[in-house]
Amino acid sequence: MKGCRFILPFLLFSLTLWAQTYPPVTLVGEVKDAHTGERLQGVSVYLQGTDYGTATTAEGIFLLRAPIDKKTTLILSAVGYKPQRYTIQPGTQAGIDVQLQEESALLDEVLILPGTNPALALIDSVRAHRKENDIPFGTPRQDLNVYVSDIQPKHLKRRLWKSLRQSMIPTADSTYLLPLYSSHSATNKTWTSLFSPEVWQVLLGDTEQPANFYHSTVAYNGTSFLSPLAANGKRFYTYLLTDSLSADSVSAQKAYLVSFRTKNPYYSTFNGTLCIDSGSYALRSVDATMPPQTNVNYLRHLTIRHTQHTQHLTQLFDIAVLSDTTHLFPSLLVQSRLTSDQPPTPSSSTHSATDTPSFASPDSTHLAGFTPPPVLRIGTWLAQIILTGSIPTGTAVDIGNITEILRVNNYEKVRLGLPLRTNQRLSEYVCLEGYAAYGFGDRQWKGAGAVHYRLPTERRHLLSVRYADEYTAMDADYFARFKHENSAWYQDRALTTHWTQPFYPFFQSQHRDIHRRQITLQVRNDWHANMESQTHLAFGWQDQFRYTQFATTFRLSWQEQKVDLFFHRIHRYNHLPVLYLNGEIGSIHPLEKSTSRSSYDLYGKLRVMLRQRVDLQVAGRLDYLLEAGWFFGNIPDSFAHPFTLNPSYAFDPFAFTLMPYYPENIRQYISLHTEWNGRGCLFNSIPYIQRLHLRELAIAKIAYGGQIGTPTHTDLHIPYIELGAGIGNILRIGDLYAVFRVTNLNDHTVPWWAVRFRLRIEE
Repeated sequence: MKGCRFILPFLLFSLTLWAQTYPPVTLVGEVKDAHTGERLQGVSVYLQGTDYGTATTAEGIFLLRAPIDKKTTLILSAVGYKPQRYTIQPGTQAGIDVQLQEESALLDEVLILPGTNPALALIDSVRAHRKENDIPFGTPRQDLNVYVSDIQPKHLKRRLWKSLRQSMIPTADSTYLLPLYSSHSATNKTWTSLFSPEVWQVLLGDTEQPANFYHSTVAYNGTSFLSPLAANGKRFYTYLLTDSLSADSVSAQKAYLVSFRTKNPYYSTFNGTLCIDSGSYALRSVDATMPPQTNVNYLRHLTIRHTQHTQHLTQLFDIAVLSDTTHLFPSLLVQSRLTSDQPPTPSSSTHSATDTPSFASPDSTHLAGFTPPPVLRIGTWLAQIILTGSIPTGTAVDIGNITEILRVNNYEKVRLGLPLRTNQRLSEYVCLEGYAAYGFGDRQWKGAGAVHYRLPTERRHLLSVRYADEYTAMDADYFARFKHENSAWYQDRALTTHWTQPFYPFFQSQHRDIHRRQITLQVRNDWHANMESQTHLAFGWQDQFRYTQFATTFRLSWQEQKVDLFFHRIHRYNHLPVLYLNGEIGSIHPLEKSTSRSSYDLYGKLRVMLRQRVDLQVAGRLDYLLEAGWFFGNIPDSFAHPFTLNPSYAFDPFAFTLMPYYPENIRQYISLHTEWNGRGCLFNSIPYIQRLHLRELAIAKIAYGGQIGTPTHTDLHIPYIELGAGIGNILRIGDLYAVFRVTNLNDHTVPWWAVRFRLRIEE
């Protein structure tokens, strides 16, 4: 598809036809420039006094349906053109050819000198006054609609989409639509045919925060787009003063229209217009569209139309994993409308020509009986596996965490298990889970079971009891799991680590697992929006001793959104840091009496961890995780290892890939894991390569620690350093790294460099 299709109105209005009894209005038209005959894209088409409107496509075509019961006026308007009006009667079905006349520009306030660009002076003035004009949006009220769109008639001939026929609108239109989700804050009504509202929050990302073009970047759904008002905007944008708007009765000021175009469409930038108040240099409105070549995944089209108190956002996602230039697969259309709870100011109350009317919402009463076709039910099934790690069965009991189905280690060799887990059909407040597994290496059965209970309170409070008899990685630690807190697929190792470890012979002797039996009592609490805690009391047995431990971890974040999927929480990281504070005390009891040890030993741990994603604008982003710890008392080796090793072909961003041994006698340590993702800042400028949408990757990992006193062979008095570089977003599903060990080069038990892969689907 060349250009953008503004098919949002068609999606919204067609649904309302199902629930109305009076004759609908159907209007199809083509809009051209009266002087040049050029077809006009993005012309606002709406019925006066109603919530029904649309915009013309790249071919200048529009389709508008509306169930009206009285005479009204159809208005077509565009920046720089005189609006056209037509009287419409109820039940009208007509085709309209529209020719818009240009409106004379009023540029008398701008002095144009030879060799100068007046648009640059306006942009500089807006940037200079951004502090006083950047008024908070206020608490947004959101209307959100999601559809399957771009379903062509040829799709319905395929077996895959035949099941959609009965769910389609019974018309001869060239594009079909399928409603999936609708949520409206004004009425507090939510309708969904797939997933739960919480799952939609995860899939759609952060759509509740309005875009702020006064900032250097406009963060959206994990991608930072460079604002046309950024300090370095002149390097990436071309500006042109295109028009001015007449003075209105409220502000008595003209507004200037500045067009901005990206110099390289592969960067995360926009094309669009800025409507600037000539008196205050405030932004009255912004109309921004992402170029179709932009180096982002799955997002085919993004349009943001923003005023100080209203924002319309339209997204079009590819359903296909690979690029779908021929549109063999439909798309996912997301339409969001944010409205501020603050009253408009004089400078923003004017209806700009770039504004679009609000749209009608689906009729939830009619859609309540909608049954998703099989192809979409399969999508629901796959989404639950990805997000929760469990396989739905359609009953009250699901297949539990899939990481327990197949595991590999040195003692059990291969272990097959059957995990089970209850879901909301059994209870909203109770979850029972467990697994039974058989190890073919030691020929023994293992298992675990847990009961989780959520208090029926406004804030999140969870109680859990778990018993486990299993092999776990020696470097596994409950505090280390906070590094992978969003992943339901991570237990003591990532899933790819389990599957690739046996085929890497250099590390067979280094991968150490232990047999542990443990009873754990755990409490998780939300104290307020920025702080949560996790406390656990554990009693366990392993090797030649038994142990007792009590630990608490506080997690502090700022302006972070959290989504709860039954008993699994997903955190939406932002540009602000997240801080983890951990304290632990415990005791070690020998199972056999020994003259060399007392009846028990006490120990303590204090640990702190800081993580953050730093926005580097067009240079990508930098993720870092800094951790430090202090251990006290006599701690067994299996309790003292603060560093995670990853002896496999898979890449783990929080594990050391080429560390030749497990450090011992560590009592004080500090480690740093960093990863830079350039998001194509270099590849986007290379012809032909830019079409692959590759990403530049670089990593640096540092570990330092030891025990005060005589150094040992396996401590880290000399810092251990790993560096690496790679290419990311290969086929939009994987990364490839080359990793190098900078220190400990005299140790030849493992290679000093290696190649690693990582499966990752990113935005």
